[in-house]
Amino acid sequence: MTGERQAPREQRGSATINLVSRAGEILDRTGLALVEGVTLGQFANSLSQLVSEVTVLALSVQPRGKRAGKIEQLGKAYETYVRLAEELRKEDFYPPMPPLSLRQDIERWIADMRGFIDNPGEDHSRRGTLYHFYPRIAGLFYAAFGEEPTSWCGEDGKGSRLVEFAYHSISFARETVDLPALTGRAGVGSGTLTNPWSQRSTAAIHGNMKKILAEGLEPSTEEADPRVPGWVAYYGYFHDLLRR
Repeated sequence: MTGERQAPREQRGSATINLVSRAGEILDRTGLALVEGVTLGQFANSLSQLVSEVTVLALSVQPRGKRAGKIEQLGKAYETYVRLAEELRKEDFYPPMPPLSLRQDIERWIADMRGFIDNPGEDHSRRGTLYHFYPRIAGLFYAAFGEEPTSWCGEDGKGSRLVEFAYHSISFARETVDLPALTGRAGVGSGTLTNPWSQRSTAAIHGNMKKILAEGLEPSTEEADPRVPGWVAYYGYFHDLLRR
């Protein structure tokens, strides 16, 4: 299966198929076509990964003081376990290793948190809840569709293909994100934890995207470093993720 659209099989009750169907609707509404070699399922998985990362980061407070210390403690404990487990495997002992996808999630989260600690930048409380969404969605856009990201919005509310893609991706996130599963919190329904994916207008999306693209860096397919700011780093990350 190449980048051409193919309708997913109907399997009622399957959350995975629902995600694929919803991802397909985004392509239908935007008129975008996946690059050759990327399937609709791979695209849906990558978009779902993006949504999970941004959701967790949107709900995380600025790490300071004791919180920062605990994050660093967690990072070192994880790194120590992985290092010792790999050393034991060389001696014919086989402690369980986290699945590759889980390891990548953990390592990217720790890197993001360390980035906050080292370079806190503007006050986290003043950032929009989707602060981390814009560089990621621009990177995924280029990796999935092979189109150079551009941002504009007309008086009629219609935006560039990137803006329209981001708009429909926010809708996808709001409808599919599972807050209790992502956060381990049972208080979502009571309002103690609210969904950060409120719909933005195309004009608001354009304003945020314009800032992201202003960096004007050349994309690379090298392994993305989540501590490097800019949509280019996420292009590399999603370029690899889309081809697994």
